[in-house]
Amino acid sequence: MNVCTFTYAHLALLVSVSGAIGRSPVVGLLCDIFKSVTALNPSKSSSDYWQAINGTMLRFSKAVADQWQVEKMASVESLAIAKENALTYLANERARIMAMSHEQALTALVRALKIQDRIKKIEAISTNGIMENVLTHSVGAFNEEAFLKYEKSPDNVLHCGFAAGEAGVHPTQKPVRLMQALIELTTQEGQVVLDPFCGSGSTLVAAKLLGRTYLGFEINPAFAAIAEDRLGLGENQQASLFA
Repeated sequence: MNVCTFTYAHLALLVSVSGAIGRSPVVGLLCDIFKSVTALNPSKSSSDYWQAINGTMLRFSKAVADQWQVEKMASVESLAIAKENALTYLANERARIMAMSHEQALTALVRALKIQDRIKKIEAISTNGIMENVLTHSVGAFNEEAFLKYEKSPDNVLHCGFAAGEAGVHPTQKPVRLMQALIELTTQEGQVVLDPFCGSGSTLVAAKLLGRTYLGFEINPAFAAIAEDRLGLGENQQASLFA
């Protein structure tokens, strides 16, 4: 109800009229147009909408009506030119195709349908290695043994809440147990877990508890300090955490 759709022709008309009668009256006309839109009864009919817009403009002043005729003639002329150009192009294309040999016409058709490009795209498709990773390293989708440590039955939903006193140190903090489940499902002991936006360090804490090497990045010094504290990193201990 509060959205007004305008065409470039309507905008061109307002710009032209403003040159004849001034900017302020045209601004007033624009306000009247907005009001006419909000006063419309809800309808799926586009003709009702445009009749309201056009009527508001034509009733405003003779200058609008005069310029309306000029813009209408310009629209008719431009439409005729566009049609003529399109029909000329199609006629030329038809003549070009009709002059082709059978072999040339088939080649042009293959090119137009981009069949060769589509063949190349299909030939380039390959597996992403997920299945091989699962079978070789016992991680991911089929790591049922790891999943059952955290859930009663393996499915695609993990139910892991915060431990007592764990929450409240970061606006988007994740439960350590949840991150442990995800890490154990996808990595093996000794592998590297990277969290480029580690916040309060829940992912890194989970990785440390599971015997993984961890690497974290955090731009906020306060959250970086919280993460270091949760990881038990003293001043003399090398930290894999950068603020």
